[in-house]
Amino acid sequence: SSSVAVSTPSASSSVAVSAPSATSESVGYRVYVTKEGDNLLTIAENELGASSRWGEIKRLNNFRSGATYFEVGTTIKLPLDD
Repeated sequence: SSSVAVSTPSASSSVAVSAPSATSESVGYRVYVTKEGDNLLTIAENELGASSRWGEIKRLNNFRSGATYFEVGTTIKLPLDD
């Protein structure tokens, strides 16, 4: 089993990460650190360009609920654009 260590830079709120999957293909995502008032809809709108993409964030992070609000400083994964 392989693991990925991620350190969040203080000057930026996101960093790109590639982690190997069980199938040996690279699965790409970037790490986002939440700010006050963030939820899945606002993060999708501001970071991915469309609030309708909130489901991608939900699936990537295995969240069980919808428009989840996050504690400031929570680290979540965001999909990379193709």
